[in-house]
Amino acid sequence: MFYINEIKMSIQLDIDAGRLLYGLSRIGYTTSSALCDIIDNSIRANAKLIQIFIKKERVDFSDTKRNNVKEYLIVDNGNGMNDEGILEALKLGSSDENYEEKSLSKFGLGLKSASFSQGDLLEIISSDGSGFNKYSVSLPEVMKTKKYTAEKRDLSDSDKSLIDNLLKENSGTIIRISEIRKNNHPSVRNTIKELKTKAGVIYYYFIKENNVQIKIGDDLLRGIDPLFTEEANSNGNLNENEWDGTEVKWIEKNKTITLDNELNITADLEITQLPYPPIFRIKHLGESKDAEIRKKYLIDSGNYGFYVYRNKRLISWASHLNGIIPYDQDFYAFRGRISIDNSADDFFNIDVKKSTLTLSEEAWTVISDVTREARSKSKNAWLNAGKIRREIINKDPNEIANRLLSEYEQIEL
Repeated sequence: MFYINEIKMSIQLDIDAGRLLYGLSRIGYTTSSALCDIIDNSIRANAKLIQIFIKKERVDFSDTKRNNVKEYLIVDNGNGMNDEGILEALKLGSSDENYEEKSLSKFGLGLKSASFSQGDLLEIISSDGSGFNKYSVSLPEVMKTKKYTAEKRDLSDSDKSLIDNLLKENSGTIIRISEIRKNNHPSVRNTIKELKTKAGVIYYYFIKENNVQIKIGDDLLRGIDPLFTEEANSNGNLNENEWDGTEVKWIEKNKTITLDNELNITADLEITQLPYPPIFRIKHLGESKDAEIRKKYLIDSGNYGFYVYRNKRLISWASHLNGIIPYDQDFYAFRGRISIDNSADDFFNIDVKKSTLTLSEEAWTVISDVTREARSKSKNAWLNAGKIRREIINKDPNEIANRLLSEYEQIEL
């Protein structure tokens, strides 16, 4: 019998850069989530103004037409980068040595994976005050050569015009994503609509506390607090047995919970109860309809649950946290927020897109236990508001019916 002596040695293995980059581009970004991943970099760069422009392939076509985007531009007036900084940003798995303690970045892949999820050409134009430089990476070229390379290019007239008009302080960054794939690509209108709602929630803290302005074209986004805590502050605590569904109430004011005693890993938790829309059709007819209440408070089957913020950036939209919040319409008014920093990353396993998470067993147990009473209050309050609504309708059904009918305009024949 022959034996091969075990020899420890390190063998470098080749990487097919094209296959790797192609795989990263297919990890499941939507257009709005891809653009938000790039906005993260602008916020990291201390930008106070971030502008998003969507250019159409055929300007004569409506904004509702699919597969008609020519390029996306994200322009910020942040610190900007020199040559070395641009190349570092383009690396796959950018170094975390320069990441601040509470950075929005996590894997060093966001810019590349987000950009190539939408188009085949990524261009970066940036200056830290020393002059603008431009680099590009072509996904088809990387796939062809199997080597990950960037090409330095001269500024075009279009580039110079953007710099002159939008970055007059000689610093900042322009990200251009072009050669957009026309395979069921969303319309301009749908992307703008989703960004206006979701980006306002995602960057709520930065807009409110850091005075960051995010524009889509000429429209300035407003920060949206998904818990509407300012209204809860005015209206007080929830009494589930008396709440009629017309006001936002506190269920749990901000408190710190401990996820791990030994490591001293904590999270901040707060919970509110949002209005019960059906009550508005009978109690406040003429002031506000239930559809308007649903729109204002984002009350929908996909919007109830926990909003998880990492370093003040939303990473999980209305999560049910592996069943802590049941899929039940009686919880439609439940809004929770969990705020963590990067020290809790091992308890909230975040994906590359920074849009979904998987709770560790320890975190799930703690959050489930501390929110048990809050969940019960929320459900009972919703059921009580429904009971009050039915009592009002039964009290004078003819009057209610007539008032509801008055909402609808008669059609002239």
